[in-house]
Amino acid sequence: IYKQPIVRYEKSVNIDLKKIDDFLSFYNLIDLKSIFIKAIEEKNYLLFKRHIPSYLNLFPSESLPQGNYIKFAAFPWKETCGVSPKWLVIWKPPIKFDDNPSKLDIMVLQSMLKELGFYKKDIDGKLGSGTIKAVSLFQKTYNLPNSGQIDPLTLFWICFEYEKLKAKGNTDEQQSPLR
Repeated sequence: IYKQPIVRYEKSVNIDLKKIDDFLSFYNLIDLKSIFIKAIEEKNYLLFKRHIPSYLNLFPSESLPQGNYIKFAAFPWKETCGVSPKWLVIWKPPIKFDDNPSKLDIMVLQSMLKELGFYKKDIDGKLGSGTIKAVSLFQKTYNLPNSGQIDPLTLFWICFEYEKLKAKGNTDEQQSPLR
């Protein structure tokens, strides 16, 4: 019978190996366990973040959404390390926003923001003032850091709210950007 080893840590962290395994297994990242434990010991999640695949987003959050509208894994960072953020969230976004998002990804974002009532202009795939204003208004409405930038936290909440709206049947299925 295999038993989880008892691990002693000197750095005032409360390591629960089952929670770590559950978090990392969600996206098959168990091979990064030693790196994640080191990040916990150092109380610095950025040590782990630079090792995750580029198709995943890892970000800090002070709250988690209610409902199963999108798939994600959350780790209780503050409970484990005693420092903020409360949660580390990892998920695979349907679109990728980096320094140079594609026209298609911008169009998908604009469509979601339009369905949610934040974007008022034509869907044009340009990251212009209308898109930035819509993102900023979304951030303000949902008490997110208001930068006007499409950061991983903002993208997560836009996608969550869009999928929640879609699940309630309040979107135009013909124009749904995520299928």
